[in-house]
Amino acid sequence: MRFPGELLTVFDGGTWDDGRIAGVRLPPSEITGISFVAPARLPDLLSPTEARRALSALRARINGASTALLEYGRPIAPTVLDHLQALSAAPPAYHWHLGEVPPGHSIAQVWFAR
Repeated sequence: MRFPGELLTVFDGGTWDDGRIAGVRLPPSEITGISFVAPARLPDLLSPTEARRALSALRARINGASTALLEYGRPIAPTVLDHLQALSAAPPAYHWHLGEVPPGHSIAQVWFAR
C-alpha cells in the first residue's frame, strides 16, 4: 500500500567488474538470484512504476545528477534522454556471418544488425 508523500530511494551500486560479480554471495533465505540486463528489458521484468523509477535513476546517473525527482515514477522535469526514449529501445541484435570470407577481402569477421 502506498502512502501520500511517500519517499522511495534507489541506490546506485556503481559499475561492477568480473571480480566483484564473482564475489557475490546470496543469502539463501532472501535472494534467489541476480541478473544484469539491458535497460530496455526492465519493463518486462518489473512493474511499470518500478521500471520507470529504475530507468529514471539510470538517466540521472548518465546526466551526472545525484538525484531524480519523480512523481508516480515519472520525471518531474524530463531530460533529452526522456524525450528521445534513449533507454527504452532494445539494442539491435547482431548476427555473425558464418560463411567463408570472399576472395580478395581482408575482413576476418562479418556481422550485421537486424
